[in-house]
Amino acid sequence: MNGIMKELDLRPLLRSGIEPFPAIMETVASLAPGEGLTIMTTFRPVPLFNVMARRGFDHLEKELGNGEWEVQFIPHKKSEELSVSPTLVHDAAEPEAWPDPSEYLDLVELAPPLQIKRLTEATKSHPPGSVIFAVMQQEPVFLYADLMSNGHQWAGNFDEGRTAFRMFIRVGMPPN
Repeated sequence: MNGIMKELDLRPLLRSGIEPFPAIMETVASLAPGEGLTIMTTFRPVPLFNVMARRGFDHLEKELGNGEWEVQFIPHKKSEELSVSPTLVHDAAEPEAWPDPSEYLDLVELAPPLQIKRLTEATKSHPPGSVIFAVMQQEPVFLYADLMSNGHQWAGNFDEGRTAFRMFIRVGMPPN
């Protein structure tokens, strides 16, 4: 870590009834390699801990009083760690054993909703067991629930400069 921490005070947004997640993700996307993030909020943001862990951050939390919290998100030392889907079936192979991708998608120039649409379409056009590789600007956290509900697996991480998210999707069996 380079010791630099960006600060984001979410308390005014929260008090105004505005969802802070887009502001958080926009700030995270703007972080330089090794840079961390400190947020101030009106509640302990437990769901954000897992989201940020998948993006490569540990957290330190501190209660400020009156229900307010300060949380520091500090980058992991290893940028090569993978964000991997939970194992949905007991005989699922680890990502290292997956076959080579049958399709490569460069989605960097697309807006996140179009990235998710393209990835969803791609999973429908490939047989179970095949692998799709995609590169995009940010981690598609909103896609994960859909992938899981359709029996797909994924593994991904940010490149070393945290400028692109790389993702493998192993197509699963469609639900009955």
